[in-house]
Amino acid sequence: MKRIILCLVLLTTCNGIEDIVDPIEENVLSGYIDGNNTFLTNDKIWILEGHVIIEPTTDLLVQKGAIIKAKEDAMLIIPQGAKIRAIGTEEQPIIFTSIKDSIQLGEFVSPNLTEDDTGLWGGIIMLGFAQISAESGETAYMEGLPVDSTYSIYGGGSSKESDGSGKFVRVSVRHGNSLKFGGVKFGTTIAYVEMYANKGDGFAFFGGTVDTDYLITYAHGDDGIDIDQAFSGTINNSAVIQGVNSDNAMEIDGPEGNYYNEYLNTNITLVGNNVGKMVDFREEANGYNVNIFAFNFPESVTLDETSHENYLNKRLNFINWQVDHQGPVANYNIPEITKTILGNQSAGVDPSHFNWTLIAREGKLW
Repeated sequence: MKRIILCLVLLTTCNGIEDIVDPIEENVLSGYIDGNNTFLTNDKIWILEGHVIIEPTTDLLVQKGAIIKAKEDAMLIIPQGAKIRAIGTEEQPIIFTSIKDSIQLGEFVSPNLTEDDTGLWGGIIMLGFAQISAESGETAYMEGLPVDSTYSIYGGGSSKESDGSGKFVRVSVRHGNSLKFGGVKFGTTIAYVEMYANKGDGFAFFGGTVDTDYLITYAHGDDGIDIDQAFSGTINNSAVIQGVNSDNAMEIDGPEGNYYNEYLNTNITLVGNNVGKMVDFREEANGYNVNIFAFNFPESVTLDETSHENYLNKRLNFINWQVDHQGPVANYNIPEITKTILGNQSAGVDPSHFNWTLIAREGKLW
């Protein structure tokens, strides 16, 4: 459904944030987006209202430099069979933010919101047909979405090449909740994505086989990167920067059901803020963790009993881990994790790849 409105709004919320929108033409998106409304341009601000769901077989195109603001109850959902093609550039990234954000067309930095403004809208959920290992079996309903709704389902193990979820590149997602991937397939492009001041996890992967590059999350309210349900893709060249309310930089779980597979985390930098653990390996975690650098954490790497058993059986692997940490680096003896000093490490990601982000503009890179 497409509605054109003229909007002149002045609302003051209980936390003192003012929602001020210039009297320019805006588009409000709600309900299902079908083939009649598939292009979000950069010449107007777009508003998400309620659950905004891309109709299966529909491609939602988002132009570079577009700004999409979301109301408090809003959430963008890319269900199975739908695609999003949001491709920004360094000069014109795509921005998803709250309607309480006074940012206007052509701007990149919010004039009124800060890293303390989190959970102002629902976030983005992308669901695919790839293999998962859930308690419910080969498919599951995504947490936070209505149970028994067709747009909440993910998984299934489809082998069709056309079952990818599109492209999500040079996108900055701010002041909402997590960016969740459920059963997203290899062939979907997820690269150069910034999560800024989101209340839940920065990035959450529930099964799936998607490969990602250059993800960065800052001041998330839960874990920076969360892996579960036998995710078997790759998280490459990425960074987690803890905020004062963050939990673990990474939390990694294994399969819930009978299906097992291995993930690959490589070239990742974890920046602490004296909160949370570097990585918490839980419940049958299994995969490869390669070229990881972490510093400024009060707690070290932790493994539960099942993850430690997987480590001993070479199902959970550590290669070239370097940490700048004063105390023990793991609750079990993991000789592959060695101590180093910030500036002398050879692991992690080059921070210059994130110079386009709001995080960099605010001087929050390491």
